[in-house]
Amino acid sequence: MSKQQSNSPVFPLGEPKTFQDTISGIEGHSSQNGILIGVSSWDKTCKAFLVNSPTQTQIVGSVNCNSPLTSICKVHESQFLVGSLNGGVYLWNVQQNSLQQVGQFNDCITSMKPLLETNSIVISSLDGSLGLLDLNSGNISKMPVNNKVICMDAKYPYITFHTPNKVEVFNIQSGKLMTDTLIGGQQSTINSSVQCIAVFPDRKGIVYGGADGRANVLHFENKSNQYTYAFKAQHKKISTTQTYYYPVNSISFYNETIFLTAGSDGVINIWDKNKKSLVNTLTSPIQNCPITTADFICENKFLAYSVGYDWHQGVEGLLQQQVSVPVIKVVDDPLVRL
Repeated sequence: MSKQQSNSPVFPLGEPKTFQDTISGIEGHSSQNGILIGVSSWDKTCKAFLVNSPTQTQIVGSVNCNSPLTSICKVHESQFLVGSLNGGVYLWNVQQNSLQQVGQFNDCITSMKPLLETNSIVISSLDGSLGLLDLNSGNISKMPVNNKVICMDAKYPYITFHTPNKVEVFNIQSGKLMTDTLIGGQQSTINSSVQCIAVFPDRKGIVYGGADGRANVLHFENKSNQYTYAFKAQHKKISTTQTYYYPVNSISFYNETIFLTAGSDGVINIWDKNKKSLVNTLTSPIQNCPITTADFICENKFLAYSVGYDWHQGVEGLLQQQVSVPVIKVVDDPLVRL
């Protein structure tokens, strides 16, 4: 079956030089005035864009930090939480154009995810801890996990995260690791570095993507090959005998069955996990430029992604004229339907 062409509008944000380094995250709020998009970058800045249409986008806020910014999470209307390379956690108020520090970890912040059920945000760090920021009190409670947390996702009651050679699942309600029960010891031990991870919307499993270009679907309740499997997510066939594999940089769910993977090959692939089928493909607007982050945002009405260098080829792979650009695309039926 041939894929349908998605012709929905695309919103490029800013100019090619708006950001001076790799974009680490994009989040958004829907409002009566339009869509408020927050973008964090390794150039130590956060920038906010108000989007009304593909031809009406404007920067409405910009703040600077003393450290590269590594993650972003929406909080309330016109507010975002951002994490930094030096372990700082900051509340960014776009209306007030202010950046207030609300927490400190001992190493880089790797992920931040909201838990609406508890009005809190889960924070992971390379210092070997998970933190829970209570938005009511502003307090952060920390849980040591005895190893660097490279990436993390959370959907109540589960927090899933990757430490070197291991994928873990923590149950917030019980306060216990559930890895052996939900995944199994053999399945949770891995050889490749995991770049990104996501909990199913129905909380029945997880998907994670690695530096080897593969995505792994792990079902908590059914371990058969129909439900728990791995597949090649980001790769290019160079010849009949040679295939290049590229790191999977992002995973995001549209609904319970449809999710995306995005990678260093400059491609966003949209999959149906139940049918094990490719639904659609988007390529980077800049040829051969990696997708550094991709996510469905604003109640999944929009696909937000960024192009730029992701350092998977080291300093040698950096082009002199490399640019970092955030992009918003309206999600239409052809994009996410077989």
